[in-house]
Amino acid sequence: MKINLPLCLTITTSFLPEDPAGARRQLEKAFGAADDLDAIKFLAWSAIVDTYCIEWNDFKPLDHWIAWMEKALAAGIFTANTIIFRHGAVI
Repeated sequence: MKINLPLCLTITTSFLPEDPAGARRQLEKAFGAADDLDAIKFLAWSAIVDTYCIEWNDFKPLDHWIAWMEKALAAGIFTANTIIFRHGAVI
């Protein structure tokens, strides 16, 4: 069964403030299922990072996610437009 990534992301981010760890588990699944060139992957990555900020206790796991984004940016996978899209979606 194929995951409906936009729906998964929308539903998961809706319960992110109440259960950041649970949301992160679902977001990691969406992240893993998304194509590298898909904006959904970037949005899932952003929401995963948000879960650590909401929990505000253990930031060490962010090293993995920051390293992944640094590689993605260096490879040109995400553009400035993708980043602007994410911030526009949040606002």
